[in-house]
Order: sequence, then structure tokens, then C-alpha cells
Amino acid sequence: MLTYCTFISTGKSCVTTCGPGFYGDTSDGQCKQCHPSCRTCADGKSFSSCTTCPDDRYLKGDQCLVSCAPSLVGQRRRIRLAGINSTELEGRLEIFVNGAWSTVCGKLFDFPEATVACRQLGLGGALRAVKKTAYGFGRGSIWANDVNCIGRESSLLQCKNAPRTGGRRCYHSNDVGVVCTGPKRGPPQTNQCLKNCKPGWFKNDVDVCELCDAQCSECLGTSSRCTKCRAPKVWRNNTCIDKCPAGEYAHLPSRKCLKCDTTLCVTCADGNDGKNCTSCKVPNALKGGTCESDCGPDLYNKDGVCVSDCGNSLYKFDRNHSCLPCPSKCLQCAYNSAKNAPQCTVCTPPLVFDNNECLQNCTGAKVAVPKISNETSPNGPLVRLSNGSDYLEGVLEIFHEGVWGTVCDDGWDVREATVVCRELGLGTADSGASLTHIPRQSSEVPGSKIWLDDVFCTGNEKTLHECRHSPWGQTNCRHEEDAVLRCSGPGVRTCQPNCPNGFYLNAGKACFQCNVSCSTCNGTDNCPTCSKNYYKKNNTCVAECGRGYYRAGRTCLKCNATCGSCEVKPDNCTSCDPPLYKKDSSCVTDCSPLYKPTTMPQVRLVNGPTSSEGRVEVIKVSYPR
Repeated sequence: MLTYCTFISTGKSCVTTCGPGFYGDTSDGQCKQCHPSCRTCADGKSFSSCTTCPDDRYLKGDQCLVSCAPSLVGQRRRIRLAGINSTELEGRLEIFVNGAWSTVCGKLFDFPEATVACRQLGLGGALRAVKKTAYGFGRGSIWANDVNCIGRESSLLQCKNAPRTGGRRCYHSNDVGVVCTGPKRGPPQTNQCLKNCKPGWFKNDVDVCELCDAQCSECLGTSSRCTKCRAPKVWRNNTCIDKCPAGEYAHLPSRKCLKCDTTLCVTCADGNDGKNCTSCKVPNALKGGTCESDCGPDLYNKDGVCVSDCGNSLYKFDRNHSCLPCPSKCLQCAYNSAKNAPQCTVCTPPLVFDNNECLQNCTGAKVAVPKISNETSPNGPLVRLSNGSDYLEGVLEIFHEGVWGTVCDDGWDVREATVVCRELGLGTADSGASLTHIPRQSSEVPGSKIWLDDVFCTGNEKTLHECRHSPWGQTNCRHEEDAVLRCSGPGVRTCQPNCPNGFYLNAGKACFQCNVSCSTCNGTDNCPTCSKNYYKKNNTCVAECGRGYYRAGRTCLKCNATCGSCEVKPDNCTSCDPPLYKKDSSCVTDCSPLYKPTTMPQVRLVNGPTSSEGRVEVIKVSYPR
């Protein structure tokens, strides 16, 4: 390895590299100054063999020229290290953006970003990011984007970055620097004379390369006249756009809008060719990305798409595998081959389904039974109404993760209620109905769940699940705020000989739903038998027998008058009401020969949302010695 001698203020010193602006003269071993046109130059016998140039010149061979014209173009470098005491391995970081050099805001700049910057500079790995203006304050503009690099990118501009917002400004006191390891990788970072501009640059009128707009990966003539676009943008008519218009698709390899194959498609999906159809010319229908003349044997043409289920108001016609409209009185129908015509299976309310016909009222002694679905399958509604006076009203419950829970009424209005009524097939929301009589669940009932809060619907959704809402189970509500509603009805009804279990006969040959706690009833609350997990208490069904009662099978029986509460049998007291005291399994007025307990509680719960929870406090009593 050659060493060169240089003179410093304290005398002569020998070095292996002479440093920026100097070269090692191999003829006499001295460090000498490069030609003024060079920023750095090569060791040898000539002071004008440039390796990098100042930023107002371009490197051509070993010469730094003011202009590369007419045969070549001037390509600027994109990144540099500058500032006080900067070297080829460290300094204040500056990048070339918007036609000028800018310092980099260091507020969010850290080691991953420094790693990418050192790689872009053609150096080794990063040692650190320097945020204390160690290389002095920069001048001019500041690239104030919030940069977020993974650390594997080849350029800072490939990292996620976005302009700072909300008044968060950067100043030159925030200028960031980097310290990189050597050695250099590849050619030095300098302005160069090239045959063509690099990708992302275009040749201007004076044969100097300028940056294309950020959306262009290549451009021509001006910065905004894109010839190729950066993802996710696509090219059309020299412009980068978000989405191709109808009849065109984004050709992903070239990121250009190209015409769909109109022999097959009306519209098509983005991809490698124009044959992945998303809509078809009549009479063809879309089937698995292709346009087919027939959806058979298992699918049916519905509005140009092959489907397995035609949905409400349409029926499956096997002759040409298409969905055809039902008669207006039918909500659902099926093709009857014997009659060569569609036949109603579900009637449009308020009509009732009676012996395969849709009628105004049930014939003979039959009664109209509403279709109430508490199914939890994907084919059934995942909402229900409970505790109402009939099946058209109640507390809203929604099924999620195998559990029925309620919905908070924060922000609840007629739009959300309309969506629920539509999902249940019960008409529209009755916005004028009084709902104060509908009992909500107590927040103290163990295991009760509030699933949704801050629900927002436009009113056009098919199900409540399609509306916006807070994350499942996250709420600041109590059950006293559960959403209640009433629908206009009458909903879907069928004619049957009698009201089934869970319903009672009301005026007008119509069956109404019992309270959810009753499996049979004589009116809303008079329940001869109870639903699962409910117990008979007088003429009603309850989830808990409550104080003063004990459970005997499926019935709540009253404790003895002396017991506050009891278990198994009426005289087996488990607690007593004042002024009685518990002695064994009885409640007595006199504890002798034992002692009466203190009336002062030794422990209590405070500051809790209910009487069953809160901070635990105990009392400490000091007795005199």
C-alpha cells in the first residue's frame, strides 16, 4: 500500500489517502491539490484526473464539464453528504428534490432510514443517525416528509413517506446527518454525463436531466408527462391515474390502461390480459371470470352474473338456467313444472300464505302465524327482538361468537331501526311508537353482553352487520341504554290450524309472539310453561327466582316468612332480614346462648358501577387495652 506525505500545522505526516480535494502524486509521494474543476481526483501524476465533480459540473471520463451537450445529457446525483467536518463517510444528509438540494428532517429519522441512506450513497452499513446538527445548519428547503423505512430499500424515496401535517413543522435545527461505514460500493455518487437519463428523470431543453413527478416512474419532455407510472397508479394518455375507466383494465406488467377483450367482456379486471371479465354482453353471463352463454348446470343467470341463489322476488328457471321475476304478490316463489308457471312459497306482506296461495286473510278457522326466525345459521337473520309486547317490537339482540348480546342506543335513530326491520322481514321502522314499556335487562345480571356501540347505518344496508360500528364488545354503555324498536309489520305470515308454542291468539285471527321467557302463554306475560333456562314464578317466567324464593325444579317457590332467602326447602334459611338473626338454618330474634353479630359491616364495596363490584374496603377497630 502506498503512503503519501502531507504537511500540517504541526509538521509532516504520512497518510494512505490524501482526503477530499487532494490526490497522491505517485512520482514524489506528496499529497497535492486537485484541479479546481474536480471535487475529488485520482492518485497518479496528474492533478486533473477527476473522480467526482462539484454540483455545478458533470463527470465525463476523468473530466468535470459545465455541460454534457450536445452528445450526452447531464445526470445529477440524488443524494449527498455536506456540512462542517463532513467526509465521504459522514455528514449532513441532503437529497435532490423539486429541482433543488434539501436537507432532511430528522424528527422521525432513525437507524433503518440511515441504513437506506448509506446504501443509496454507495457506502457500507450505517453506524448511526446524527440528530444534533453536528455538521452545522443547512440552508434552503427542508424535505419534511415523515419517512418510514424497513431498512432493505435501495433509496429513501422507496420508503413510505408522507408530508408532515397538523402544523408539525421542521426547522434546520432538525437537520439529520448519517455516519456510514466504508468502503464505497460501485461508482462514486456524482453528477455524470450519460447517453440517456436514468429512470424517473427526463431531458430538459438544455440537455440536463430533471426529476419526473412522484407519480411517474418515467416521463418525457416535462415532469408531468408520464410514460410509465409508479404503483399503484396506472398510465393513460400521458397521465397517471388511480383506476382505468370502464371497458379498460390495468395491465400490471406495464402499469398501463389497455382495452378489455370486447369479443368477450364489457368490463374486465386488472391483470395480465383483458380476458378476465367482470361483466358481459347480453345475453352472456359472468361465470368464474369468463362470459358464458349458459350458466348451467348448477348456476343461474341473474343480471348477467351466474349465481347459485336467485334471492327474493326471483325464481330459478331450469330450461335456460336464468333467474326470472316472481309475481308481485310473491316475496319468494318456485317454478311449478306441472302448471308451467311460478308458484308462491312466501307472500309479500301484508298477504298471508294459505294452501300455496297468497290471500288477504286466512280461510276457515286458520290463524295467521308470523315467521319469527332466531336461527343462528348463515341463512337466518342474526338479530332478534325480545321483551316486547308482540313480535314487532322489543330489545334488539345480535348474535356473535355463539352468544346473543344487545346493542347500545348511542346515536341510534330510524335509519338503524329500518335496517333491523328489513333484516327481520318486518316492514319498516315505526318511528312514532312509544317504547317506554319495553323492559331492558339489568346491568347486574351476570353474563349479560353488550356487543355493539356507536352503530351508524345509511338505511340502505340489508343487515345490521353491514353498518359501521365500534369494535365488537367495546362499549361504555350499560344495559339501561340497550336499543329498543318497533317495526311496522306485519311481516311474513303463514296460515296454520292453531298458534304454535311460543305464540298466543290475539284479535283478528292473528298469532302474536309470547315473551321470550315463555314457551307457551295466554297473552304476553301469562305463561303456563317457560322457555329453557327460565323458571315459573306465579304466572310469569323469570331467569332468577330472586330474594325470598327458592328453586324447585322449573318452579320458584316462596320461602318461609322468617327467611330472607332460602335453598332447597322453605325453612332452610340462607339469610335473614333485620331484626332477625341467622342461627343454623333458621332466623331468630334471640341468639342466646351465642352472641349477636355487630351491625357494622366489616367489609364493603365502593365506587363500583353496580352494588356487586367496586373497590374493597375493610374496617379496622381498635379496642382499648
